[in-house]
Amino acid sequence: MGVVYLARHVPLNRIVALKMLLAAHATAGEVVRFRDEAASVAAVKHANVVQVYELSPEGCPRPYFAMEYAAGGSLANFLKANGRLSPRTAAELVAAIADGLQAAHDAGLVHRDVKPANVLLAVGSG
Repeated sequence: MGVVYLARHVPLNRIVALKMLLAAHATAGEVVRFRDEAASVAAVKHANVVQVYELSPEGCPRPYFAMEYAAGGSLANFLKANGRLSPRTAAELVAAIADGLQAAHDAGLVHRDVKPANVLLAVGSG
C-alpha cells in the first residue's frame, strides 16, 4: 500500500522509517485505509511492535506516517545473508514475534501478512 523511506524526523532529531502512500492520486478509500493502518499500529504499545511517531495532517496531498526505524532490516534479508538460525535463536525469535502479534491481537488487530520480509529486527538481532 505504500513505500518506505529512511528519513530524519527533524522536530525530534531522529532517524525514522517514513511510509508514504504509494499512489500520488490515491482514492479516498485508499487514503482512509492508509490512515487507519497508522492509527491501528500506533494503538499497539509493545516492545516487539514498531511505534508510530507522527501521521500526516488530514488532507495532506502526500499522506505519510513516521515510525520507529528497525536498523537490523528484515528477517528475510538477515536469513539470506546469514543462513539458518540456531534452534535456540529461532525459538526465541518466534516467541518474540508471537508476543508482538499477541499485543496486536489484544488491540483488536490481525496482521494478515506475517512473513520474514515483514518481520523487522533491531540492531544485534539474531
